[in-house]
Amino acid sequence: PRNAYTWMPVKQDLQDKADSAWIFITTADTLMAASNGLLTQVVPVENNKLRYEWKTTYPISYYLLSFAVAKYYDYSFYCKPKGENGDSILIQNYLLNTYDKVDREYIQQQVRATDTIMKALIHFYGNYPFAKEKYGHVSVFMGGGMEHQTMSTMGLYDFGIVAHELAHQWFGDNVGCAKWNDIWLSEGFATYGECLAVEFVQGKKLALANMKTSIRNVLSLGKSGSVYIPDSEVGDENRIFNTVLSYDKGACIIHMIRCILNDDELFKNINQGFQTKYAQKTVTADDFQNYLSEVSAKDFSNFFAQWYYGQGYPFCNIEVQRQANPNDYTVNIISVQTGSTSKAPFFNIDIDLRIKFEDNTDTILTLTHKTERVEYTYKAPKRVKAITFDPNVKLLADSRFRYVTLTNLETDPQAMISVYPNPCQDQLYISLGREYKQVKISLQDMSGRTLMEDMQGGTTLRLSMESLSKGIYFVQINDGSKNILRKIIKN
Repeated sequence: PRNAYTWMPVKQDLQDKADSAWIFITTADTLMAASNGLLTQVVPVENNKLRYEWKTTYPISYYLLSFAVAKYYDYSFYCKPKGENGDSILIQNYLLNTYDKVDREYIQQQVRATDTIMKALIHFYGNYPFAKEKYGHVSVFMGGGMEHQTMSTMGLYDFGIVAHELAHQWFGDNVGCAKWNDIWLSEGFATYGECLAVEFVQGKKLALANMKTSIRNVLSLGKSGSVYIPDSEVGDENRIFNTVLSYDKGACIIHMIRCILNDDELFKNINQGFQTKYAQKTVTADDFQNYLSEVSAKDFSNFFAQWYYGQGYPFCNIEVQRQANPNDYTVNIISVQTGSTSKAPFFNIDIDLRIKFEDNTDTILTLTHKTERVEYTYKAPKRVKAITFDPNVKLLADSRFRYVTLTNLETDPQAMISVYPNPCQDQLYISLGREYKQVKISLQDMSGRTLMEDMQGGTTLRLSMESLSKGIYFVQINDGSKNILRKIIKN
């Protein structure tokens, strides 16, 4: 992103696109040269050479200029999107002659999918922004792909990467990020473009499976760092192109915006209108946030503060309290939210829970987390068999369930005590199952030395573990008549 000037004459400024480019390449007549825009002519020159004259009249960012020279063959076709104004779109591909027959047939098959993917992304993102010239691919020996304007450079081909680089033609190429801090506008939308292409071709079920993969990646690796790249980190190219934060979590943000809107026509209108308003320009994440809020008539400032500028994701410890009485179907649901990291903000979120009954019917219940702890009493019409967190994949969050039977409190006082998360990091929660006016909590180390004591009341108690080193501890809970001891691990 910063070294284009070392090999070609460019003004290396994200906010100042070149208004056009002519790229002429002279090479041996046994080779072919690919580049941006349209191939206006191929001119024979002396010494058995050819001059490939490529011209683009669209504004272009300095880092999207490209050319490649090799033993290629031209594998081109046309795409005619439904309802698209004007002529068909040229899909021009320079593929390597050095591939064997099996590889060549496989790559051609993957490249042909560009026709369907183009139609899918036009459906969600609007008209292809460079339709007067072309879209295509040029093969090179590298990993992954690169979204060079009108002709992506490809080291490998599959449906996902073809969709990703094509989606960049809208987000990244037509509308570019004005600063590297907001690379989400490029990589987040391109990654979500993969899901949209799958949805268009194969349906929402498989698209949500793709989304689950991004969510799992963030849950396992994305506890620290924001999608927004602070100025102190923008000098690190690996941070800019962090797969989990810029790509996966970036896609999750767009998916959650779509779920909040709950109106796919509005979602499409926002994407398409944004492309039209800022065509061939560069923007910031604030520009998108403001446009989103304006068109949707919803205030997304808190959403961006939490998900884009904030770190981590919410973790919901959920206790489900069922009645032992077979005729009482009432279920108490207690959800306590903690952050995946101590730097995570509180996330104001709606949680969907699928309530499955013993006769295998189900219903959806929504809890709103406006505070860290949410309690809800559900007067169920039938006995509840199980509860599933976020069944329709609307949220980037993790959860843990614990089921208890309330009458166990009479016979086994410890059955209602839940200490979580265990192992813990920053905060430890103690769920008592019912409300106590005052409970004494003490924390001891392996030697029995008391490290802290506190008196608290309520149904859920909390201890700060931030100042403690990693190791094994014991938490003692005393309500004046009973004394309960639990082992915990700090990691």
